[in-house]
Amino acid sequence: MKATPWDALFPPLRIRRVDSVEIKDIKTKPKKREKATKTQHLLDAIDQLGQVTTMRLCLENDLDSRAVWGLLKLHRKSGRVQFNYGEWSPGVSAETIKAQQAAELLRSLGWTVVEPGRNTA
Repeated sequence: MKATPWDALFPPLRIRRVDSVEIKDIKTKPKKREKATKTQHLLDAIDQLGQVTTMRLCLENDLDSRAVWGLLKLHRKSGRVQFNYGEWSPGVSAETIKAQQAAELLRSLGWTVVEPGRNTA
């Protein structure tokens, strides 16, 4: 990576985990799966906690803020998670996104697609 003058003026903000810091206001901890990726741990935490800050995700998963944003970038673009007012929150589920994509494909091929449980008559 090539360094620019902007890198010297504005270094990237990173939140590092400090072992001596205790978070007393955290009452609920997200459950972690045994064999899951870092991204899946982040997505699980967001799903279980609802709205959560980047700082909390960093502390819970032993990552810096740059890693959290990098891991969630694709999921943010797809709508799986949202970032509003400094907090991450769950977006549309992966199954819903797949169903919407399948419906769009069928409509483009001339099929009529209706929601489950809706009568066409």
